[in-house]
This record gives sequence, C-alpha cells and structure tokens, in this order.
Amino acid sequence: MDLNRHQFLSTVSALWVLIAGVLMAASPANSADERDVSAALTIRIAKFVGWPERATLADDQPFFIIGVMGGSGIRSAFSRFSGRFVNGKQVKVVKITPSTDSHSLRRCHIVYAESRKDVDLIAEMVARSEGVLTVAGPGGSGGGAACLDIVQEAGKLAFDINLRRTRNASLGVDAGLIQLAHKVSR
Repeated sequence: MDLNRHQFLSTVSALWVLIAGVLMAASPANSADERDVSAALTIRIAKFVGWPERATLADDQPFFIIGVMGGSGIRSAFSRFSGRFVNGKQVKVVKITPSTDSHSLRRCHIVYAESRKDVDLIAEMVARSEGVLTVAGPGGSGGGAACLDIVQEAGKLAFDINLRRTRNASLGVDAGLIQLAHKVSR
C-alpha cells in the first residue's frame, strides 16, 4: 500500500470515528436535541475543511468565528462550543440577523442558518466572499444555496456537500469527508 492510499484510509477512519458518534446521537432512540446534534456535526466537519489565508482584524486573529442565524435554541447549541478549538483557533459564536452587514458576515469562518429563508439571505450576502462555509440546518436545507446542508435521512442527521459552492468560497474539503457525505453536488 502506498503512503497516499494509507493516509487517505487513515483520514477516512478518523472521520468515521469523529462523525459516527454525532450521527448515532441523532437517531430517534436518543433524546438528543436536533439542534445540539447539528451544531456538533458542523463543528466536527469544520476540522476537515481548509480555509484560505485571509486578512483578518487583529481582534479576530485568535478566533474561529461561527455566525449563527436562527432562534435562541440553535445559538445555545453552538454556544456550548465557545472556547473550544477548531484548526488551532478558539471558537467564538456570534449572532447573525438579517440586518448584519456583509463585512461582519465575511469575518466568520462558518455561517449557519436554521431556516430556508435565512439560508438564501446568507448565501446572497456572502456570495462573493472567500473562506466562509455556509451551512444550512435541517430546517433550511435542500435548496443547494449553502456549501453544506444538514439533512434528515432515515431518522438520522447526515450532510450534503455542494462542491461548486465550496470551490467558489475557496474552501478545501477533505476527500474523506466527501466520501462520508449523504449527497455530493458538483
């Protein structure tokens, strides 16, 4: 087995270990809140996305910023990850509203939208931005406006990846993550 194949298989194995617990937690037999599972899945997936170098404000430098648009339940689910680390940066969760200016949105590494209407709005606001992973929660998925859609599949949460959108955002997606996606749009 050559080294590249071995590295690929190791990455896929690591992804299964990291994501399997989240996917199992979303089963109907478990009482885990769908919002908590969506937040955990988004955070874990973020570890397998490559962000481009980009100019940041000095205040943003040590932070991995996640903007959340939706009700207090989804913001609370993401807030549980505040202070943890993704890609060597400390997670900071910020509230996004329809009146949030596009500059503030572009400071985010991830923008998560809970409803379909919010996904379309965010996609429009960050359409020309590099380095912003847009994520549609289960209530907002299905339209392909986001880079990543969290979807219900057989009573469990899974994710779809839109590779065109991720490329347009200058994001790198680990091949192992693509293999684990429920659906991949090119």
